Amino acid sequence: MAEKLTLERAIDAFVFELVKLNASWETYIELFEKSKERFDFVMSNGGIFFALVHNAFLDQIALTLAKFCDPEKSCGKDNLSMDKIIELTKAIGENKIAGELHVIAESIKAACANIKKHRDKRLAHLDFNIFANLSKYELPKIYIKDVNKALGELSNFLNKANMGIGKPSSNIYTPLISGGANAIIAFLKQSVRYEQLLQEHKIDPSDLLQSGFDDV
Repeated sequence: MAEKLTLERAIDAFVFELVKLNASWETYIELFEKSKERFDFVMSNGGIFFALVHNAFLDQIALTLAKFCDPEKSCGKDNLSMDKIIELTKAIGENKIAGELHVIAESIKAACANIKKHRDKRLAHLDFNIFANLSKYELPKIYIKDVNKALGELSNFLNKANMGIGKPSSNIYTPLISGGANAIIAFLKQSVRYEQLLQEHKIDPSDLLQSGFDDV
């Protein structure tokens, strides 16, 4: 009974992290990958801000996916990872489901192979030979298709894990609220158009002073 409760809590915690990850990925796609035109528009009108946001989102997404692929323990401490879920599933006697989880996990790890290299050499550590230009090694590109595959398979993984504790296995682990990035794009478009109208002398420059946003 205690083992089953531990697995249930581990799955719940994993779900929470996956929902956050899906929210980050959806936001990143909306902001930067919807089209080349959107990417160029954002980068040309936000200064360095959106470049920093772009890199921060990618780093956070890569780091979380790599963590999911960690072994069940590191330095004697338990990790919230796929291997830990598999270990706990075995502990409650669900060996068949554990075997199926292992197959899914291996597929996810394969999709995250390039991502893990970024975690190992750039995010968790700064590889000396790479950053001091002592090596010709270049970190591989992170492809959208690999992240999409990993996220889809992670949903399958958790649905399968839920079967081990008798929970429904048809959940979709995406955020309930989305679209925040599109709202930012809409405001940015309005801002750019407002600046154009100012440059064309179609709006009085003092107009903005009447907005009530002086202290913002």
